[in-house]
Amino acid sequence: PDPGQFLGEIRLELADVLKARLLLERHLIRQEILELLEECKAQIGIQTVIGEVEDSQIKTPCLFGYLRPRILLPEGILEELDQSQLRYVFLHELAHLKRHDIFTGWLIAAVQILHWFNPAVWFAAAQICADRELACDELALSTLADNEPKAYGSTILTFLERFARAHKLPGMAGIIEDKTLVRRRITMIAS
Repeated sequence: PDPGQFLGEIRLELADVLKARLLLERHLIRQEILELLEECKAQIGIQTVIGEVEDSQIKTPCLFGYLRPRILLPEGILEELDQSQLRYVFLHELAHLKRHDIFTGWLIAAVQILHWFNPAVWFAAAQICADRELACDELALSTLADNEPKAYGSTILTFLERFARAHKLPGMAGIIEDKTLVRRRITMIAS
């Protein structure tokens, strides 16, 4: 069997399993959280209807889905983060949506499947994923006041300390995807 095809089938199956699980999960209905999300959507310029789901299997916040996007939050995160930290999380995830990073993730996965044997493709895919996190940070930071970048960077560090790295799926884009990239992200945020 072709290893590229096998890899593609595994990714699709993982995405389908997650999608099926999320259909069974209930969306968040806490009014203050929904209002905060709406404020963030207006701030970043997004009109799309977005669901929020708290899930015990998710280890770090992420955006899931392209046509019907959802922000997935780890169970208990709403008690761990204050309102401003949650706002930064929403802005980062909404930046992924505005930049169409989910579609890009699927496109990258398709190229990796077709060229599974080419290390240059795998290297390029890793660089694209790293750059997309920097671009989302930059977009989120562009919507913040001058005194907020330090708090935004601190929120990124909070996720490193408290939450584990998420599994990479082409239909997901998270706030912490690669711990080795964090120094580069924090340097960019600080500047």
